[in-house]
Amino acid sequence: MDNKTVKSESTPLVKKDQSGFVQLMKSFALLKDSPRDLFITIPIIILMTSTYQTLMIVSTLYMIEIWDFSDLLAGFIFASYGIVGTFYCFVVGTIPDWLGVKTTYILISLMCLTGYLMLVFIPQPVIQIITLLFIILSANLAFLACHKLAIAKLTTIQTRPAGFSLYNALVHVSGLMSGIYTDLILSLNGENRLSFQLIFGICALCFLLALFLSLALSRTNLHEEEINKKSESLVSMLKEIYVLKRFWRLLTLILLTVIIRTAFVHSMATLPIYMNREMGSDSHYGYVFAIESIFLIIFSLTMTFIVYYMSLYSTLIVAGTISTAAPLVLVFGASYWTVFTFAILAGLGESICTPRMIEYTKQVALQGREGVFLSLNTISLVLSLTVAGFSSGWFLGEFCPDDGERECWAMWYLISGICLAGTLLMVFLREYIEQPKDELQPNCCNRD
Repeated sequence: MDNKTVKSESTPLVKKDQSGFVQLMKSFALLKDSPRDLFITIPIIILMTSTYQTLMIVSTLYMIEIWDFSDLLAGFIFASYGIVGTFYCFVVGTIPDWLGVKTTYILISLMCLTGYLMLVFIPQPVIQIITLLFIILSANLAFLACHKLAIAKLTTIQTRPAGFSLYNALVHVSGLMSGIYTDLILSLNGENRLSFQLIFGICALCFLLALFLSLALSRTNLHEEEINKKSESLVSMLKEIYVLKRFWRLLTLILLTVIIRTAFVHSMATLPIYMNREMGSDSHYGYVFAIESIFLIIFSLTMTFIVYYMSLYSTLIVAGTISTAAPLVLVFGASYWTVFTFAILAGLGESICTPRMIEYTKQVALQGREGVFLSLNTISLVLSLTVAGFSSGWFLGEFCPDDGERECWAMWYLISGICLAGTLLMVFLREYIEQPKDELQPNCCNRD
């Protein structure tokens, strides 16, 4: 390939005669010419991801109300999702590369269909914990990696920014869906076993529908005609990847995004309790979450334009800067104005960080091994949940207790300081962890 026709990851995409907005609209317009499998994948993403969002929403409540676990034990099990999930990310990410997207989707659908039916019909806590950790959680992390790989395979270099932004928007659409039906069931029927059986039954139905959709996917459009002829083992694939410098550079960058994403996670883990203690038990966090979700969908689709003006790495620094600023709003006190502003700014930082990190990962990935590289992005999600979950408990107890003197403003200063540390590390370590500009990517092509 002629070096003159290749652009590095650091090259912005904007053309001199077109604005970034025009380029963005063109990228979205071109999506309609994508293979039909992209439009089959969209409902698969919504169906599968909504079940993951549902599990995050109800699992702690289910453990406390139905299993009668203590807050501490329920929190420990919830945190174990992140710990066990981090291990899974290094393993299950190879599965889409090894089996192909279509076969992986079918396998995931069957696993989760079985797992959720076990939650519905087998009430023993031990069996349900094993089902959650070893069947459902592993399959969930596999489909999160598989979604990204499917988008990467079904988009071109021109439509990929819009494709990953659309994916991020679909994640938040599924979050809205899961929030609506779980809240509706629990509000109308109460927090009892039947309600949770209905919720898990809906999750099982989602995977049954996803199974039928997965069977309609084409291996040709997914470039998987030869996938079953490979004789490589998972171990050999992992060995090939883990010795690469690009893998460890990328892993370091993803761990830094864990830090900056904690601002967004605190909007879910810390903000509800903060509002309850500072604004009263009748404060409406649900409205805040709904509006934040709507803005996340809008931002995911519209903020793509910045990739036409700066490199993907630079967009991550912008996301970190916004995430650092978001908690500072709450230093001025608790009101709906400050709460909404914090939630919207945290959502803006998240909507820039997530899709751009996925796109950056795709460009750094070794060709034919995109699945395991893309699965690393899931580490950012599960670890940010774990870090924010543990820090939230300590911050609230230390600075914003239910009883006693409160200095809640200090908690938000600390959260902002954590995000600032991650952003500054991105800046200072850039020359060491960004993929070198003079090193051609194995899957690059002309991006104009």
